[in-house]
Amino acid sequence: MLKRRAGLTLVEVLIAIVLLGLVLTALTGVIMSQQRFYGGTAEILETRTNVRQVADILPSELRVVSPADSDIYAMTATSIDYRGSVGSAVVCSMNAGRTTITIPPIRTASQNGATAWLSTPLVGDSLLVYDQGPNTASADDRWTVHVITAAPTNGTCTPYTATAAEAALGYSLDVTPALSVDVQVGASIRFFRRARFELFNGADGRGYLGFSDCLPTRMPACSAIQPVSGPYLPLGGAPEGITLSYVDNTDVATADPTRVARIDVVVRSETRGDIRIPGFSSGKYTDSLTFSIAARN
Repeated sequence: MLKRRAGLTLVEVLIAIVLLGLVLTALTGVIMSQQRFYGGTAEILETRTNVRQVADILPSELRVVSPADSDIYAMTATSIDYRGSVGSAVVCSMNAGRTTITIPPIRTASQNGATAWLSTPLVGDSLLVYDQGPNTASADDRWTVHVITAAPTNGTCTPYTATAAEAALGYSLDVTPALSVDVQVGASIRFFRRARFELFNGADGRGYLGFSDCLPTRMPACSAIQPVSGPYLPLGGAPEGITLSYVDNTDVATADPTRVARIDVVVRSETRGDIRIPGFSSGKYTDSLTFSIAARN
């Protein structure tokens, strides 16, 4: 006689399926909640980081600008054109007319640092050359502005190199106007190029801080804008992602680039999507930062 095998009834199977479904539903809810939490937290951190990037980028570039020396070419609420530093060197030698100067090579076995630049100087770049003036006192010391008129060529720089091979790696620069008779060998040189920071809209419709440089001898004069940080609220929005305001030394707003004593910057950004996590209102998270840059005068 065969024994009956124990098993589950149909009712028991249905109950097990229902309970399993309830457990899986609860587990799925927990997982989705965690995904929303971590996704929302990541977007909030990204937004906060983007806002604070501008506070690192703009002051490092604009703090050395001297409006009184015409270092600001143009300024609006969402852009600024300024004289941007691209390198430094010292004077090795000058021709008789003081319109051609020679500078040390960028790097040699015996020295490193007499010449340094972010990119090779181009025609139209400007130089500031340190002029000690006719007297030994510092009262007549000044920086004189010159413009490169021809592409750099090979030149021989003897004072700051150890061998003839190193000396031959120097650079010769044609400049206008001629250097003053008071400029001496060893005088400091600073290379500059017109640069621009501006808020622009990317392909995604969001605002970005962009950078470009400009040369009067280049067509088009300004390079293609490159994003350096973002995204922010878009250009043309209300409010816009980055706004600049300019005040003079009496704390009054000014439109005169030579009178700027401080640049006030407001940065605004928001998350790409809605945030639904505990502790935050449902919807897009927004963040902003206000800081000031004191100009050098």
